[in-house]
Amino acid sequence: MRKQQIPTLSTSALDKSPGPGSPDSDIEMKSTSVKSDIDELAKLLKDKTKDGIAIFNSALKVCIENNPNALLHEAAEHGKKKLVVEILKVNRDSINSTTPQGLSVLHSAVAGVNNKKEIIEILLNEEPILVTKKDALGLTPSCYNTSTEILKILQEYERNVIDQALIKPAKYVPITPPKCLPIEVVQSNLEKAFEEYMGYKLVGQTNPTNSDEF
Repeated sequence: MRKQQIPTLSTSALDKSPGPGSPDSDIEMKSTSVKSDIDELAKLLKDKTKDGIAIFNSALKVCIENNPNALLHEAAEHGKKKLVVEILKVNRDSINSTTPQGLSVLHSAVAGVNNKKEIIEILLNEEPILVTKKDALGLTPSCYNTSTEILKILQEYERNVIDQALIKPAKYVPITPPKCLPIEVVQSNLEKAFEEYMGYKLVGQTNPTNSDEF
C-alpha cells in the first residue's frame, strides 16, 4: 500500500492531459499503460543474460516512445532505482519534464514509497537544480518530504545550488578600444577648432587693421 500520493493527479498522466471533449477514461488507460510498462520493464531488467539485456533495451525504447516523460516519473515514484538509471541513459531530457501540476521528477521521487534516498541522489547528481523547482502551488520537493534524512539531503543540495549561483562569475564582455584617428586628421581638426576660437585663419592671416601695435 502506498504511504503517500502526489496531490491531485497521478504523474502517469503526464504525457496525456484531457483536451476538450476527451473522456477521463483516456487518462485512466494512460496511467494503467505506464504502470504496466514499469512492471514489465522491471521484470525484464532482472534478466542479465545477453539476450535478456537486448530484449530489455528494445522494450525500453518502445516504452519511452509511447510515454517519453511519464515513464521516468512513474519509475521514480515507485522506487524503481535501476530502471530510473536505465531510462536516463536512453532519455536524459526527461529529467527536466514536469506534470500539468508542475511536478518535477524529484517531486515524484520525494513523494514516492521505496528507495527514495537512492533515487533522489541519482536525480540530484544528474541535475542539482531540480531541488529548487516549484510546482504549480509554489512548493519545492522539500515540501513533499516526510523524512528527516531526506530533508537533510535536499537542504544540502539547496545550499550548494544557491552558493553556486552566488559565486557564478559575471559574463565576460570584451571591451573594444576606440579607434584612433590618423595624426594628420587630429592636427587638422585642432587647427580648425583653434581658428574658429580665435576668429580668423592662422595660415596666411595678417594682423587685423584695428589691432594695437606694440
